[in-house]
Amino acid sequence: MKIRKFASSDSKVMLEMTPMIDVVFQLLIFFMFTFKIVSVEGEFAITMPAAEQGSAAPSPENITALPDIDVRLLAGENGELAGIRIGEDAVASMDELAAALKAIVGDDPQIAADVEMRIDAPPTLKYGAVVSAINAAARVRIQKIKFSPPPGG
Repeated sequence: MKIRKFASSDSKVMLEMTPMIDVVFQLLIFFMFTFKIVSVEGEFAITMPAAEQGSAAPSPENITALPDIDVRLLAGENGELAGIRIGEDAVASMDELAAALKAIVGDDPQIAADVEMRIDAPPTLKYGAVVSAINAAARVRIQKIKFSPPPGG
């Protein structure tokens, strides 16, 4: 019986490239078939109205910016809504709040989108009252709503 010697230092390790290329192509095909094309965000089909004869384009001089609307919600002892104030004026209910906001903003959705409403609510007030104030703003299409920081924070 003949014993063979294995050459330990002379043998080279060869890396097989064919199976690697096969796996890469399979992965490429897998990702091509599972790729889902989504529509690009931010593209809107908008038809702009024609400008009227003699009307000026909007400029900083002829745009009247509304100031921020300050809404203050007051809390009672048990966290229930005790009062609603718009600036210095008091309103009795959320429906009156929506009506007052409608009187400030009007029917123009562009003005409603540009105006900001700031809600000042104490931390003891129940969240339902704050959500109702947000809903009243949404009814008149106010989109920019911010909250006053909590006292001492």
